[in-house]
Amino acid sequence: MDSKVEADFDYRIGKKYIKRGPSFGEALAHEILGHGVPDVKGQAGFKQEDAIQMTNVYLRSQGEMNIYRDGGQHARTGHLDPEIAKGIPPMYQGVIGALRLMKWLR
Repeated sequence: MDSKVEADFDYRIGKKYIKRGPSFGEALAHEILGHGVPDVKGQAGFKQEDAIQMTNVYLRSQGEMNIYRDGGQHARTGHLDPEIAKGIPPMYQGVIGALRLMKWLR
């Protein structure tokens, strides 16, 4: 149930872009945990970066340590700095939040 949409300038291995689309689980992490939860919680600082970061957290949780999404084809975010793209959204940075998130992703 992987997405049939592939991005040309969004997923990277190092500095090289690769053509790739999201898996079903990756899309859920991006949309629900990256967009939905912050929106429902009424976070005034809700940003597109949260969704890109959740994509990358999901990829790492599935063993994809070299691939990351930089957000180049995501809304108006533009290409994110790799350190920001690979970060964890603020609402999940606490120890308990991170543990709950990793448990859910497994």
